[in-house]
Amino acid sequence: MTKNISLKIQYTIFACLLWAGLSKSTQAQTLSLDYSVDTNCILTLNLLDSTNTVASFSPPYHFSISGINVNSNSLASAIIDLSSLPNGNHDIEVIDGNQNYYLDSTTISCGQTSTLPNFALIDSVFQLPTSCNQCNGSGKIEVVNSNSLYTFEWSDGFVLSNALFSQRNNLCPGVYTIVVTDSIGAKNATSLTVSCNNIYPPQVATCFPDITRYLGFNNQVNISTTDLSAIGINNIQTEAYIIDASGAISETVHFDCNDLGYHYLTLLLIDSALQTSDTCKVLVNIQDSLSTCNGSTGNSNGLIGFTTNASTCNSCDGRYTFLQFEDSLTATGPPTFAWSDGSTAGPTRTNLCPNQNYVLSVSDVNGTMHTATINVACLGNTCIDSNQVDSSLSCPPVYAPVCGCDSVTYVNACVAAYTYGVSRWTQGACNPNGLTLSISTTPAASCDTINTCSGTANISISGGFPPYTVIWSDTSIIGTAPLNICSGNYQVTVTDFQGNIVTSIVTIGIDGCVWPGDTDNNTVANNFDLLPIGLSYGDVGPARTQPSTLWLPFQAFDWNSFPIAGLQNKKHIDSDGNGVIDSLDVDAILLNYGRSYFRSGSNSLPGPIPFGIDAVTVHIGDTITTPIYLGNQSSPVVNAYGVAFTVNYNPAHIEAGSVSASFNGSWLGNDLLQVQKVFDRTGQLQVAISRKDKAPISGHGPIGALHFTIKDDLIMGRLSNSDSITSPVSISDIRLINYRNEELGTTPTTGNITILELLSTHTLTNHELDIQLFPNPTDGLLNIISKKVNLTSIQLFNATGQLIDSNSSPNQHENKISMERLATGIYFLSIQTDQGVFNQKVQVIH
Repeated sequence: MTKNISLKIQYTIFACLLWAGLSKSTQAQTLSLDYSVDTNCILTLNLLDSTNTVASFSPPYHFSISGINVNSNSLASAIIDLSSLPNGNHDIEVIDGNQNYYLDSTTISCGQTSTLPNFALIDSVFQLPTSCNQCNGSGKIEVVNSNSLYTFEWSDGFVLSNALFSQRNNLCPGVYTIVVTDSIGAKNATSLTVSCNNIYPPQVATCFPDITRYLGFNNQVNISTTDLSAIGINNIQTEAYIIDASGAISETVHFDCNDLGYHYLTLLLIDSALQTSDTCKVLVNIQDSLSTCNGSTGNSNGLIGFTTNASTCNSCDGRYTFLQFEDSLTATGPPTFAWSDGSTAGPTRTNLCPNQNYVLSVSDVNGTMHTATINVACLGNTCIDSNQVDSSLSCPPVYAPVCGCDSVTYVNACVAAYTYGVSRWTQGACNPNGLTLSISTTPAASCDTINTCSGTANISISGGFPPYTVIWSDTSIIGTAPLNICSGNYQVTVTDFQGNIVTSIVTIGIDGCVWPGDTDNNTVANNFDLLPIGLSYGDVGPARTQPSTLWLPFQAFDWNSFPIAGLQNKKHIDSDGNGVIDSLDVDAILLNYGRSYFRSGSNSLPGPIPFGIDAVTVHIGDTITTPIYLGNQSSPVVNAYGVAFTVNYNPAHIEAGSVSASFNGSWLGNDLLQVQKVFDRTGQLQVAISRKDKAPISGHGPIGALHFTIKDDLIMGRLSNSDSITSPVSISDIRLINYRNEELGTTPTTGNITILELLSTHTLTNHELDIQLFPNPTDGLLNIISKKVNLTSIQLFNATGQLIDSNSSPNQHENKISMERLATGIYFLSIQTDQGVFNQKVQVIH
């Protein structure tokens, strides 16, 4: 998605930085957040599906850390630098294009040491301007509990030093942000709104609840403020903007094939005279009714790299070094570089001029385009001063857009100066003049016929000032939609009427390659890929010229062996490329498990054959073995050969690292090929087993056993006034085949684990602890107030005992929890204190 105006906005000022947002939708239960923070404070965050593959079915994915929107991708993967955040606990939130929420939290100690200001501010307005075009209003900012003299910096440029208060009598109508600094450099900030006696009341933002827009023949559609507003906007009195999910503000938002699906847009109205603001949200559905996108999904991910400032502001010796693509799990090298000024240097460029925006386009070997805007600063920089950034300062949550000296629009002057180090700005948003390209391609040929030139490219130009001039590095290629392009890398340069230039690399790839581990050629390596190996075990054919199990596309000769219905050419099954299909090819599945160069789903074929585990009663801490059965006497499996499936369990009840399956004594056979992968965070065990003798077998009963250990610290018995928990175990994503690769239908059943004798811990009463929870019932914030004891941890469970979220380092006496996203029902709080545990039911109503 591209915007005519970009706005950097720190969402800490708009989001309630509380322990908030604890819901997950029904769809979200099939996905999980996987993350890690390294010693450099870099957070690697992935939203994984049931195959441990990075999700991409419902873009865009919006990533927020403690309410700050930090990234928006078409792939659910992000690398985020947390070093600028304060140390402590931070909520992680991912929202997909269908508005499903996925939440977790992490605690960092590699960030900034927060220091709360030791002084408070009081703002007051003494006199309003006599009219809305007069600047004779009076206002005052005063320090309470003062301990020194202070410097007052107003957003309109006025500065007062060595004072205890700042009173002004020349204020125009508007919103002012004021940053106050004491003698040791500690800062605090506030805002002052100066109104006027306007004869017209400010317009109220009134939005359609949802709209649907369709891409045109050019694969594009623009959404304007009038598209969102259910009533007419008074443009004489009101400034209208759109805020997208990434926090960017603009007058119009551009969508193309990269953006199919749902997006929340916010309509922002600012009264020109009173400078008051109002907002409303619209759910926008972008559809491709003309099939102009041809089912393709673009890539709007960016680049990971670092810059080095220029030595002086007059020297063009700034540096940028490219490290990797943001979607590095799927992008493949080697990369090709193109800069907006025509340079092709990379991965390091050493001649960048300071305070200049460069657009860098990097293409991987498959033609997937990634872009980023690169800007280096300099020593003595008069625009950006990184030393001015103060991560401990919380800027006031007011909309008062300013245009920075770097031509970027910021939400207000405080954010511009102390979040991004901008030294100069003008009131109002920057004028739109960006020139951007959106590029999609189709492959030139397959891996086996790479000399055929049948590739295509489609370039959509937005921003700037038409008409546009398009020049390709290969002068035989003309226009924005060329055909019959050979595989390779090309540079395209677009110039608008005013001379603005943008350059990008277009890569035409090849198709039909062998990806080691993807034996069924469905673009992902997982447990299903074991079945083709079993069906073709022992077959031989021509070896690849490059035998390897690395996750790269390899050219290979087709095998002329007798084909099996439903299977790809057996060159794909020979994963290691040595010319023999055997157990070594299973290694490539395990090596590349979950990796994909596209995404595809799997469904189970329904049928009469039962598939599941038996119900079992256990105690906490028990290690259990229970049979996995396939078929019964009335519905046996006829001519079975192999099966792939997923076991789903509750990770809150079963110990991580304890889950596995074994297949000794299986009626399917004794010498079986097998692969299994455990995902402890999501509670899934993915399994596949197959015969390898090309002979079918019929039978019913146990095909293996499931092994697991019950956690020994379960607490839900106390919360639900019960001495047991029922924990379901189900089977899903089943592919049962016969010796001809024909799928057989199953009926998966759920086996319930009844857990007895839960851990007994002394539970204190509210009278003993004097902990107040209010309001209860609640439809929004729940307050937790402790007057006698110190709170050490808070856990929230649903009615089935699932841990919804936890806070291991709460405030010792006062906390707030946002319950507004949770479904109506009963939930349970377990609060650990320094005197014992307090448990309480909480009712959510809507």
